[in-house]
Amino acid sequence: MFVVLNAVAGLGPALIGAVGTGVALVGVRLVRRQTAQQAFSGFFALAVAAIVAARTGEARTFFLPGIAVSAACCLAAIASVLLRRPLVGILAAEFDGSAEWPSQWHRDPVWLRVYSLATLGWALVFGLRVAVQGALYLSDARLGWLAAARLAMGYPGTIVAVMLTVLYLRRPRRSEGVVAE
Repeated sequence: MFVVLNAVAGLGPALIGAVGTGVALVGVRLVRRQTAQQAFSGFFALAVAAIVAARTGEARTFFLPGIAVSAACCLAAIASVLLRRPLVGILAAEFDGSAEWPSQWHRDPVWLRVYSLATLGWALVFGLRVAVQGALYLSDARLGWLAAARLAMGYPGTIVAVMLTVLYLRRPRRSEGVVAE
């Protein structure tokens, strides 16, 4: 929506169209009485991006907050591994429900390695987003290329990363004789 309207009518209408679409999506969730947390989170991110673009007057800065968030996620993932508390392990313990904080999984060298590698995989996903989108942003590439990279590296990349993480985490459980649920 943003890219098309920006190409056709300019930055102002593109921002109005993008924010209007965000409001409509939140409204649809509320009318259907569905969980609106993701819609509100998405709208918040959209609003931040729109404010940045409106303040700078440049359409390409609409993508800058997303690049910054990916950089922060990459750094957080790497830092968690260096601190020997990989984020994937923390999330797995939380979802598993079998461990209270502080859990003991980080003392098991097999699980620490597995969670560290899975977390570094996520760092790679976020790092690739920063590298590709950041390079396009800095090279002043066409807005369409930046949008295409954002879309291609968004949900599709995340879905693949989730699937690989789940498959990778199931392997040690099987080798220990415990079946993952």
